[in-house]
Amino acid sequence: MEVLFKTIFGSQLYGTNTPNSDVDYKGVFLPNLKDVLVGKAKLDSSVNTSNKEDLSAKSGAGVVETEMYPLQKFVKLVMDGQTVSIDMLFAPKEYWVEFNPEWEYIHSIRHQFLSKNIRAFVGYCRTQAAKYGIKGSRLNCADKFVKFLKGVDQDAVLGVYVEDLKPLVDDNSILHIEDEQHLSYLDVCGKKFLFSTKVKHNLPSLEKFLENYGARARMAANDDGVDFKAVSHAFRAAYEVKELVETHDLKFPLKDSQFLLDVKTHKYVYLDIAPKLEDLVDEVTELVKNSDLPDKPPVDHEALILKFYNLV
Repeated sequence: MEVLFKTIFGSQLYGTNTPNSDVDYKGVFLPNLKDVLVGKAKLDSSVNTSNKEDLSAKSGAGVVETEMYPLQKFVKLVMDGQTVSIDMLFAPKEYWVEFNPEWEYIHSIRHQFLSKNIRAFVGYCRTQAAKYGIKGSRLNCADKFVKFLKGVDQDAVLGVYVEDLKPLVDDNSILHIEDEQHLSYLDVCGKKFLFSTKVKHNLPSLEKFLENYGARARMAANDDGVDFKAVSHAFRAAYEVKELVETHDLKFPLKDSQFLLDVKTHKYVYLDIAPKLEDLVDEVTELVKNSDLPDKPPVDHEALILKFYNLV
């Protein structure tokens, strides 16, 4: 394997490692040209190694894990704005443990790989923010519509109560009078209820929504089932996006490493930090959308790959 680059990664890079942390390395290698040409090279998958005897066991102190990406795979990831590749690209030289001098060229143009594709970071953050519950405001919104609908004629169509529903509408609900398909409906937390349908057919669906998310909220209130390591990763990704958009750069260890470590080690109650994460996700979503970053990286990625094979 011709190694182009290998760096310390994970918590050791972010500054969130603890005495129980494992050691992660990630890198890039150049597949053999002959293997590429004859179709033997596996260009879509990485090569993983570990000193764990049981690979399914949880990692911890003393465990060393390495993941190496084919250059072709790495370039695709970084062009797509994927978190792992951006972190590798911006890893400082003092964290490098092995590199080919030609890799310094890629590192020197790392800023050219930044684009609005870093919204991929945001997707992960948003998924994590919604995993253990929803904003209290959304829960309250669903609750007030359930209470209203329970108190009206169950055999009446929803549209009869348009004027009564209007005062209940807030940021988490919409009263829509005819869309492009000439349908009128009530939208509560993303769930649509047609005005032409009976109350009794809509109420169970809304109650189920409230029950499911209410259960999640209660679990989160007790920190039951909350993966704080995953939550810290969501915060990390969001902070990275913010720094990338605002400075077009990314410094390691991360400037928010202490807060991230505190989240990771469960020094916060989830409900105390959930609104912060939700607001941060909303903030970085708008930052990416309104940023001066190009829609896609202005890099000829094919020529870049060929350069490493001395074909250009």
